[in-house]
Amino acid sequence: MCLAATVTLTASSTFPGATPVYQWKVDGVNVGTNSPTYTSSYTNGQVVTCVMTSSLSCVTTSTATSNAITMLVSSNVCYCIPAYGTSGNSGCLDGDVIAHVVLNTLDNLSGAGCPSGIAGYSDYSASSNPLHTTTLQAGNNYTCTVTAGQYGEGYALWIDFNDDGVFSTTEKVGNTTSVVAGSGSVGVIGSSRAIPISISCTAPAGQHRMRVRCIYNLAGPTIDPCINQSNWGEAEDYTITISSPVACPKPTAQTATAITSNSATLGWTIGCSETLWNVHVTNAGGGAPSGAPSNPGVGNPFNRTGLNPNTAYEFWVAADCSPAGNGTSLWTGPFAFTTLTSCSGTLPGSSFANPILIGQVPCSTAAYTNTQTNSTANCFTNNYSGANNQASPDIWYQFTLASSATVQVSHCTGTVLSDSYLHIPIALAQLHLMTIMARCVRGSKRQYRLHLLQEHIM
Repeated sequence: MCLAATVTLTASSTFPGATPVYQWKVDGVNVGTNSPTYTSSYTNGQVVTCVMTSSLSCVTTSTATSNAITMLVSSNVCYCIPAYGTSGNSGCLDGDVIAHVVLNTLDNLSGAGCPSGIAGYSDYSASSNPLHTTTLQAGNNYTCTVTAGQYGEGYALWIDFNDDGVFSTTEKVGNTTSVVAGSGSVGVIGSSRAIPISISCTAPAGQHRMRVRCIYNLAGPTIDPCINQSNWGEAEDYTITISSPVACPKPTAQTATAITSNSATLGWTIGCSETLWNVHVTNAGGGAPSGAPSNPGVGNPFNRTGLNPNTAYEFWVAADCSPAGNGTSLWTGPFAFTTLTSCSGTLPGSSFANPILIGQVPCSTAAYTNTQTNSTANCFTNNYSGANNQASPDIWYQFTLASSATVQVSHCTGTVLSDSYLHIPIALAQLHLMTIMARCVRGSKRQYRLHLLQEHIM
């Protein structure tokens, strides 16, 4: 039997009675439960027996011991052979192939042909070709690129990290999320797809079996490493080597969030199990520090304050592994971000409390035209919360109504305006009657008679 494989043994008895008792033994030690079968993996030379106690009262001897079985276990781990159909064009014979696999230095271009025939399985695990193997470092990220043949396929990859001969679900290291398009032509290679692969920091060092499998028109996440899910497809096995992680891996995937006019929250993805980092924040183009960083020994994420408004910055980050005696990692960066404009001084028109004053009506003879852009960069926000509120930032105006009057309000200088609204909130205490004329509301004039108070903000 193969190393790490499981074997099921069955006891066959004569006159066991209705309720016999079974006791399995390995090298004389009781194992298993009261069952006529026992399933386990074994080491080479172990001896298995079973003692059966009959429930019949008329038997001369109530117990019987089976013949001893000595387990012969190979030093090789055995892997399942992926199953496809049995029709004449099953496996990869119909152009359902892994035409090309590239992972780090592994580069196997088997082409649009079918090297494994109806079985759809090619084993390169013992190949002496240096392009059929590679070394991956624990804690690092890689990209595996797979290429289809004539037909569209889903792809998945496994690495048997514990070397037990089983590609478990936790050992699936990557897959395509959709079908990779084929060329549609016999003998012609199709499209390629990059599959991201992350090797855990705790991945066991040494050689391990890797499997790449494709199945016709099946999404990668649902592909099984062994069972028959389609008549068509191919699988390839390789031997890869996992090396130990670097003593102090550098972080990746920097981010800058919650950016204000004077602060930003800086983050990153840790390399393995680091807990301290050195961060350097500098003006855009400043580069990695040659001396002490601006913020040594910080956590992840890190909230950097004291920045200048409307300024382009970049930040660099390196792991600090000195508490464990492993120094510091290489710098990662630059990651660019820009602080917001300062809104500490409220701009006219940016709030209900600080509107743009457009004079007293009807005594004002000159029309007021606003030229400010109501953007968040100019400190305008969407702070109106009433009916028909729109998502864009608001501009607030104020006029004083001395008596009943007609007020003309124009949204724009053109003839058509889409999705703009005038809101007339009630402000102070003296009520008058007036008419609002709003121009440029979808190309027409409309009159509104509203009861308003003397002070109005709109």
